[in-house]
Amino acid sequence: MTRHDEINWLAQSLKWSARLVSSGYLAFFLFMLIAHLIPPGEPFGTLTLRESLGFVFVGVYFLGNLIAWKAQGPGAGIGLAGVIGFCFAVAPKLHLPLWMVVPCLLYLAAAATHVFSRARP
Repeated sequence: MTRHDEINWLAQSLKWSARLVSSGYLAFFLFMLIAHLIPPGEPFGTLTLRESLGFVFVGVYFLGNLIAWKAQGPGAGIGLAGVIGFCFAVAPKLHLPLWMVVPCLLYLAAAATHVFSRARP
């Protein structure tokens, strides 16, 4: 296996790891949302502005992860923007939720590795 093949394999591994993790996050989030909307669950009630913004930024986060399936760099950037916006909107006193950043960082690493593998044949 040549150095180029090793780098390409690493890029593919990072990309598929990010896809797996982000899909797991999406499945968990959708499960929680659906479980909350089923009749025995508590109704949402009126959302505050912060809560509404939080939902918007979570949507931006998942949209970024979806875009990252085809374009890792831009999608990871959008996902990170969603995480940062969520932190400022919902919980400015809390630290950055690192579990949400993991797929974005994996996508960024995959994009950087892919660019590096193209730069050096």
